[in-house]
Amino acid sequence: MNDNRKTKEQLIQELEDLRRRIAELEKSETERKQVDEALRESEEKFRTIFDGASDGMLIADAITKKFLQGNNAICSMLGYTNEEIKSLTIYDIHPSKDISHVVDEFEKLVKGEKVLAEDLPVLRKDGSIFYADISAALTTIEGIHRLVGIFRDITERKQAEEDLYKSEERYRTILEDIDEGYYENDLAGNFTFVNDAECRDLGYSREELIGMNYRQYSDEATAKNLYELFYNIYNTGKPVKRFLEQFISKDGKRHFNEVSASLIRDAKGKPIGFRGVSQDITTRKRAEKQLQDTLDSLRKAVGVTIQVMVSAVEARDPYTSGHQIRSADLARAIAMEMGLPQEKIDGIRMAGSIHDIGKLSIPAEVLSKPTKLSDLEFSLIKEHAKKGYEMLKDVKSPWPLAEIVYQHHERMDGSG
Repeated sequence: MNDNRKTKEQLIQELEDLRRRIAELEKSETERKQVDEALRESEEKFRTIFDGASDGMLIADAITKKFLQGNNAICSMLGYTNEEIKSLTIYDIHPSKDISHVVDEFEKLVKGEKVLAEDLPVLRKDGSIFYADISAALTTIEGIHRLVGIFRDITERKQAEEDLYKSEERYRTILEDIDEGYYENDLAGNFTFVNDAECRDLGYSREELIGMNYRQYSDEATAKNLYELFYNIYNTGKPVKRFLEQFISKDGKRHFNEVSASLIRDAKGKPIGFRGVSQDITTRKRAEKQLQDTLDSLRKAVGVTIQVMVSAVEARDPYTSGHQIRSADLARAIAMEMGLPQEKIDGIRMAGSIHDIGKLSIPAEVLSKPTKLSDLEFSLIKEHAKKGYEMLKDVKSPWPLAEIVYQHHERMDGSG
């Protein structure tokens, strides 16, 4: 009886063990399915990322250097289909002159080093070339070493950089070739860039000028004027042209410069400094001063000549002594009251001072006759306006002196 009961207990135990084993198997199968599902999702995610990436991606065998897989972006970049990609090696997608460098980088990858190759030429199926930044690393897929490379097409960027470089070269060549000084200052007035002409004008090397403040080559008055100039440009944003200032060159000499300046802004429109052109006009200013001195001398000489002529007229006609000067002073006062330009005022005074110069042609005994003039003598006197015109008509002058002298006895109605 006991033996039968023991056998039953054993059977029950064996049944429980069987159930437990079945449960464990079911759990193991569920976990396997979960792993398979996770792996499938992971592969799907990788495939989505791989094929949807905007950068080109290539997977290569670490030993044979043959490509095993490429994404859509790299196919588009290279011009090959996915199947064609799998028949290529690294030797097929780079110009021959770059192969040695590419192989060296590939070997670094095999050793486990990460590689970033910039501006590397890549050969398309049609033989054309584009430039790419390539980052690559060694990875293990299904227990096998693979190399994964990511290609970013930078052809447009490289072209833009080359265009910018050419533009900067043209800009720099122009700046260095012009005779005018070109400068750029920060907001504090320190040089950040100068061309050769600016260096020549101030007598410093470029290295000496960079970082130098305008106060270091200006006297106190000039420094104050420049501060007000820059301050006004900063506040209004309006450029200033042909601003005349004096600068002191390295050798201590003073130079006259015409300065133009405008505001420099960054990409966001924020003021960051000033740029401008400076032209040394010292030679021109000296020439202008010499010309002015010459003109002043000529004016004095003309004044002396006129005074001599006035004195000669008065010596021949003592009865009207001082008449010409008084007439000239009165005419000048009227012209000033009328608001005429200074040049016309000077001409009126000049003409007034010599308006009776024609009397030099009249006999002295007629001019100084104490008794009444005869008709003939009076006719001679009336000719002095015409005689004055004949004396002055060929004299070069900025004013119509001859015409004024000729008409000084005319009346408002044209008679006289």
